[in-house]
Amino acid sequence: MTDFTLIRLKHSVRAHGDAALQRIQEITRMSPVELAASPDLKEEFTKLLSDNVNFVSDMNHESLGPEVLRMYSRREQATTAAEDYINSSELSLSRQNRKYTICHAKDLSRPLHSRRDLYETTDPYIKRSLDKKRREPRRLLFHEGAVFEATVNGKGYSQSQVLMMVEKPKQKDIESWADIQLLAAPAKYSHTLTDDLPDKDTLLEEGWTEVTIGVTQERNNLKVSHSECYRKQYTLRHVGASTINKQQGQTIYGPVAIEVRKFASCCSMYACLNTFAHSYRHLPSSYLSKRLHQNVLHGKKSKLW
Repeated sequence: MTDFTLIRLKHSVRAHGDAALQRIQEITRMSPVELAASPDLKEEFTKLLSDNVNFVSDMNHESLGPEVLRMYSRREQATTAAEDYINSSELSLSRQNRKYTICHAKDLSRPLHSRRDLYETTDPYIKRSLDKKRREPRRLLFHEGAVFEATVNGKGYSQSQVLMMVEKPKQKDIESWADIQLLAAPAKYSHTLTDDLPDKDTLLEEGWTEVTIGVTQERNNLKVSHSECYRKQYTLRHVGASTINKQQGQTIYGPVAIEVRKFASCCSMYACLNTFAHSYRHLPSSYLSKRLHQNVLHGKKSKLW
């Protein structure tokens, strides 16, 4: 007869070694009836957030550097999130006097079924369509330590694999759309944005591999209205900005900033608090604690569960 050993988990594996995060998660998982009947929990929860969470006014706050992962509600458009990340990271890099380069995509189009060469377009409808249908963004921020994910499969890497830029490409190479060199993360890597500039030799010893990244290929062009469209951009996108839904199931290390003013409900906040591997993160606006307390402690079950 086979014997089994059962182990009871009293807290999430992600919160191992962090008593404060364990307690925060425990309170958010309590029944609304239990919370409403225990006023002391409100004071305890408020103190836990005050002691373990930093509140800032917006995503452009000076304390939010490029190493901070921005997380947006599910209603936030991915394009806007990426642009917000680039804008705030650019401000942070400028404050730190760190060198960076912005690579602007080149959007091209031509009449449908035409044999003429593609020409650069400024049509806002075409640009919005490319934003929606193509994974590559309008802008990419290149700097030492930048973290991306691949948008296509390539030699030595696969789509959505984490890539790190150890050396910033030369401006002339970017302007000529020359291939650039990045390091691909090993399998099952949980990405961590960090303000410490990475050492290439150390990363190679840890299993990272050097790969070559090129630009999007002119095939399977997007058809928009009566036009054929193509976005020329490096096959990368930033991992510094994401939606909460996309990060569910992931384990996130390092500081995180959560945009909370546009939350439709507290379900997303519940998911956030159970995703982190530690309790240090930035939460823009004290509106978070006010709304979370209102919904949790007053028994509004549909708002949280």
